Amino acid sequence: MVNVRASLIEEMKNSNGNQSLILMKTESFNNIMGYLSKSFGSSGLSIIYSMGHDSGVREVKKIREEMKQLEKPLPKRAIIEMSLQRLSQMGWGKFELKELDQITGNVDISVKKNPFSETCAMNENSGCLFLHGYVSGILTEALEEETMCGNPRCIDLDETSCIFHQVRQPRF
Repeated sequence: MVNVRASLIEEMKNSNGNQSLILMKTESFNNIMGYLSKSFGSSGLSIIYSMGHDSGVREVKKIREEMKQLEKPLPKRAIIEMSLQRLSQMGWGKFELKELDQITGNVDISVKKNPFSETCAMNENSGCLFLHGYVSGILTEALEEETMCGNPRCIDLDETSCIFHQVRQPRF
């Protein structure tokens, strides 16, 4: 485990221009998110979602910039998959793009080993809300149209897995 973390930290430093990486226990992150939720109610939940969304948007922009420097533009699907892979490497769970229908705007993403699965099952959803925002930000930026999370389906099997169903946000 230490070698994996050490190599991940080194990789993150190299890819982030020698920026530091902060490792935090899931419980600590949940406490911060819970504080926002309890202190600010629905506004706190909006903040949590927006923090995730903005992080997802920045991730896709970073990937596009890296590919631009390599003069290797990626199709939208590849950008989404690369973003999800990075999210997985950072310890947020194992993300997999299950469906991408650019015509209807439906996207399904499977998440296994989500560090928030226990709190999501108890409807303490601030950690899940952050991840939903993150995924929405990735899809919004990669697909170049606003998406939002429909009902997430969390299923307890051998491993807890969630399906994030994203849909194109209607324009008014």
